Amino acid sequence: MILIVVWPQTPLSPVPYWPYWPRASQVTFLYAHTYMTVNLDDVRARAARRRQALDPLLPPARRAGSSPAAGPAGTVQCGAPLVVSRNGRPIAVGSCEHWAGQPGSLELSWGAARRYQLTASVADAGVAEALDELLSRWRDHLAGLPGSADEDTAAVVDWPSRDVDGIAALLRHGLAPLEVLAVRSTPPRTGRSPSASVTPNGHAPRRAPRIDSRIDSRIGIRRAGPADAETVARLGLELIRFDTRFGTINERPDTLDALRREAIALLAGPEPWTWLAERDGEATGLLAAQRPEAAGWITRMAAPLPAAYLSLTFVQPGQRSGGVGAALADEFHAAIDAADLQLTLLHHEQLNPLSAPFWHRQGYRPLWTTWQATPARAIRLPTDRRDRRRPPPTTTASHHHRLPPPPPPTTTANHLPPPPPTSASAVGRDVIFHDHLRHLAIGRHSATALLYARTQ
Repeated sequence: MILIVVWPQTPLSPVPYWPYWPRASQVTFLYAHTYMTVNLDDVRARAARRRQALDPLLPPARRAGSSPAAGPAGTVQCGAPLVVSRNGRPIAVGSCEHWAGQPGSLELSWGAARRYQLTASVADAGVAEALDELLSRWRDHLAGLPGSADEDTAAVVDWPSRDVDGIAALLRHGLAPLEVLAVRSTPPRTGRSPSASVTPNGHAPRRAPRIDSRIDSRIGIRRAGPADAETVARLGLELIRFDTRFGTINERPDTLDALRREAIALLAGPEPWTWLAERDGEATGLLAAQRPEAAGWITRMAAPLPAAYLSLTFVQPGQRSGGVGAALADEFHAAIDAADLQLTLLHHEQLNPLSAPFWHRQGYRPLWTTWQATPARAIRLPTDRRDRRRPPPTTTASHHHRLPPPPPPTTTANHLPPPPPTSASAVGRDVIFHDHLRHLAIGRHSATALLYARTQ
């Protein structure tokens, strides 16, 4: 799909919501008597290749022209075009998503009630400068959104953990690294010697579950069942209460009820991937995970390999550092090995002093780091840019043509003419949708948007 936008300002100014932007493969901006063409698929593909050179477990570029993967329920593709260019060549693009939690949703406990998420694709060298400019443009966009200064909001950026050249730019804009998506990879069984003790490409070795000699002999590990839903929910609440110290997690009034519903769903199937550690009949530890068929919402963040997601792990404070967590992890990893899954993903809080060392010992390492600013409008301009006017825009197109001056605005923000009657003309596989020719007003500025789509 090709999107053509007639805009009297620079193409990087805040724009209204266009649902076509996230699905477009190419965008042409007509502005300042010139036009620029941005091939979004090309920029994203170059960015994906650059990322995978740093970390082969990151996902490849999505198929040209395909829609982005759906986010959690309540996610809206914002449509704000964020583009950075250098020497007439687009080098970075960003897409913004808005998410608002629904009352009673467990997702509300994992962060702010409203989140604005930037997906940043930086294609070429000079990552720090390109990301810095992209974040500045995103900040300008968020500053114009009503409610973005509310306390229970957050601006969120997931950035590849090994892409260290972007860290300085994220810090300069006031974002903090609060959460990690970690990955554990294991080689497939096919073609692997059962006795292999060293695995290639940094894979974690497959091993049988072990019994740590430090574990109290009165502690046992068992698979949970439907009758354990209340226990799983209670231990999950203890985990959330502990993690509220680290800046991302929130206990909400209905968190326990949401955990009960989650536990019932986890334990509904045969042989659920949920285990309990018990001492004298009292639950002291929990590990709960999602099988690949339920983990598609997060596995899009990794290489396209069979993957599971470890959603909850908790050990009571009095039983920590005694091998209980490792025993639970071994039970889970044995199930992973039996299913011949090559990737396991989990989230942990970056500032939790217990999480990173523990999960590293279990074979996990950072894949993505979640950077966050709260409230969302707290993103700042770097000091050296706050009082500096942005230079006049320059074309970023490979084709530069003069256009006649745009006609003066004929509408106001409060009086928009109705869109033209719906009609369409087609020549072969090219379709111009006249019904999408409309007048859009932003403050005192008017714009005309024309969608030109090439059918697939």
